[in-house]
Amino acid sequence: MAGEHNLLHRPRKLYLVKGPSGYGFRLGQERLPLRRIAHFMREVDPDSPAEGAGMQDGDRLLAVNGDPVEGLEHEDIVTRVRKSGRQVTLTAIDSQGSEFYSQLGLTPLLFSEDSDPVTPLQEETPALTAPPVENLQEPQAPLAKPRLCHLEKGIAGFGFNLRSILDEPSIFIGQVAQGSPAERAELREGDVVVEVNGVNVESEYIEDVVGRMKEGGSQLTVLVLGPVEYQRYKQSGTPITADLAVSKQAEKPEPSSKSFL
Repeated sequence: MAGEHNLLHRPRKLYLVKGPSGYGFRLGQERLPLRRIAHFMREVDPDSPAEGAGMQDGDRLLAVNGDPVEGLEHEDIVTRVRKSGRQVTLTAIDSQGSEFYSQLGLTPLLFSEDSDPVTPLQEETPALTAPPVENLQEPQAPLAKPRLCHLEKGIAGFGFNLRSILDEPSIFIGQVAQGSPAERAELREGDVVVEVNGVNVESEYIEDVVGRMKEGGSQLTVLVLGPVEYQRYKQSGTPITADLAVSKQAEKPEPSSKSFL
């Protein structure tokens, strides 16, 4: 394509080798105009394989090992990355480029790099550890209680989505729709999901957790903690159970024409 090499925004390939704590970023599903699904890389950990490969917060994922993933659901992409083993090649574009091509109505993959793969990072990646407890709490501050959130599915569903660290267990609440059953039950973006319908899911992968949520039909009970408090519990060795929780019951939904993200 004429002028392709002079484009300001071009997709680039990221070659990652998994470290002791995974690849070191989170993948979030969001919607573009016209309700198209897109996936963005967030919270890139310092000194991680992701950062070493040149990943930037807000990069949009376009392909995994050369296979386009635009339009796929979050759990489908996680499965593809997991099947890749210890190495994976991601095609991505920065946030400005994503917006540029969205306005043109074109897929950025039309202008993807054609260069040969470079050698992936081979140096040992330092293990990523949780921040020290002293940075997470005031001295002798009591542990906050988990929240046991009871949801009843509305016309547009429960009103939230899930996120996970690629190829790792541990599930987080993603976007929470305004006015949804999730918001009324006080689910918050970034909450760590500990239990689903009374079953601990801390060691389960996202597709398993989604399956458990669907099994409950129109009723859903989720035990959650904010990410900082979750780390405090882990540092203290205190089990996180529903017995410790404050119950949060969603009020009856008001009629609304809004749909959740």
